[in-house]
Amino acid sequence: MKKEAPNNIIVGIILSILTYWLFAQAFLNIGPSVQATYSDTSSTIINLSVSLTSLITGIFMVAAGNIADKVGYTKITYIGVILSIIGSVIILLPFHSSFLIVGRIV
Repeated sequence: MKKEAPNNIIVGIILSILTYWLFAQAFLNIGPSVQATYSDTSSTIINLSVSLTSLITGIFMVAAGNIADKVGYTKITYIGVILSIIGSVIILLPFHSSFLIVGRIV
């Protein structure tokens, strides 16, 4: 018999996904400010970073769901939150536009 995830873990996962959606939507609104921060960035790179984030997130959600069934929901949730924090820190480094794209992917 399969052990079910506690309700608080499921609520935490849902809230994490909602924060991603809010961040992705807000990023579209602050695109011009981000473009001004990264001096070598064009609007196509900003749009690319948003699109890559959606693509990578969708791929990893499916993969993480399968892994979470074997490893555990809590461990995968912690790994996801830690990766989100690392990605946010990488975005804060406005040295080159590649940091923006890598940070959004992480």
